Amino acid sequence: NLFCGTFSKMQSSTLFLADLPDKIFEITPSADCGVSFFENTSLSQFYSLPNKLFEFGACKLPVIVAPTLDQKLYIEENHNGIVCEGFSDDDLYDACLKFMNLDPGHFNAAIEVAREKYSWQEQERSMLGVYRSLL
Repeated sequence: NLFCGTFSKMQSSTLFLADLPDKIFEITPSADCGVSFFENTSLSQFYSLPNKLFEFGACKLPVIVAPTLDQKLYIEENHNGIVCEGFSDDDLYDACLKFMNLDPGHFNAAIEVAREKYSWQEQERSMLGVYRSLL
């Protein structure tokens, strides 16, 4: 297991997988939610939005994230997941419990809006607009 301590309480209902880039869109949609939780050890991590957030969105999954600045802003703006209170495994465990106590479709509408907003097609339109304004 990748986690210990409080996560032993969740072992029977939680599957923790290593990085599987070639199977991400096969396995991910079967999950109940995605988790983007990493230690805040550098400014780069504090100000980053991992690609995983967008992969989870593409797979129509709500997310549980660490309270790094950009991840927190992403969730607050899109309402498509839960931000952990802190960086401890107890904080992550509490966020998982909060998620499990919500209605399964709680985030569905917000996920669809964010999914469209961050789709390649929408990002292409946005970037072409920027390029056109520079010409």
